[in-house]
Amino acid sequence: MRFLIFLLLFVVSNAALAGYDLHITRKNNWADKGGAKITFAEWRSYVQQEKNDSQNSENAFIVSVDGETFAIWYDPKLGELSTKNPSDAAIEKLKRIATQLKARVQGDDGELYPEK
Repeated sequence: MRFLIFLLLFVVSNAALAGYDLHITRKNNWADKGGAKITFAEWRSYVQQEKNDSQNSENAFIVSVDGETFAIWYDPKLGELSTKNPSDAAIEKLKRIATQLKARVQGDDGELYPEK
């Protein structure tokens, strides 16, 4: 019985921490295996235009917006960028980045985040 309770608590706690991702993508749907990708060279060029941060790495970029800091990760296999649980200010920053990269912002469920 204790094992079942532990297992249930483990599953529920992991689901609660899963969060929701937003993706900067050129594909029709971010989860598609095929389609246009954002290249690493394009991402690196964008990062070099932004202020450098000592915490940045090739695949992770730290962004500060309105006193909030969040990470954007580049996935070379998918050719896209993503972040987890973004605030409204972070979503606006993602949309600006997407515009620069000729891409769009899409949620895990496929919904698009258009410009205002």
